[in-house]
Amino acid sequence: MIDLEERVNRVFNPDLRPLVSEAYRCYVSGSARGAIVLTWTAVCADLIAKAQILHEEGESDAKDLVADVERAQGSAETVAIPIMLALEKTLLDTAEKLELIDFTQRKQLERIRDDRHLCAHPSIRPLGELYEPTTEYARAHLAAALEAVLIHPPSQGRKIVGSFLKHVVDPCACR
Repeated sequence: MIDLEERVNRVFNPDLRPLVSEAYRCYVSGSARGAIVLTWTAVCADLIAKAQILHEEGESDAKDLVADVERAQGSAETVAIPIMLALEKTLLDTAEKLELIDFTQRKQLERIRDDRHLCAHPSIRPLGELYEPTTEYARAHLAAALEAVLIHPPSQGRKIVGSFLKHVVDPCACR
């Protein structure tokens, strides 16, 4: 079994480590619902931060996401919240397009998102039943989020392979 605490300490973005640490503390204390909500929040914040880095490095596919975040940050709360909710709905599409995640990771993150919605919106369940995830489920989600995105730098698969191939074909061209 992977050591979650060790992975939490390896979160790439130092600004997100406290948030991921809080998700871990929720899991350890038995607050599965809180752990899942915080894990999804950390995933969103991480993917947005990585898209911003890629945008600064010239990645045009990150332009719309970054523009939406900046528009939300410069708006009143009543305007910002709908912008961020819309962005959250397409965040995994954008992350996959930017090659920050692959298809399998996307499926894992979609499950975290879906369970976050069940945890945060109790009215989704019939007859007023509350969704009560197990701590094992919260642990699995946190582990999946750490492995899929949180411990990795913002790198793009296709661009890395292209750069490597370019170097192998002509090592002098990369200097």
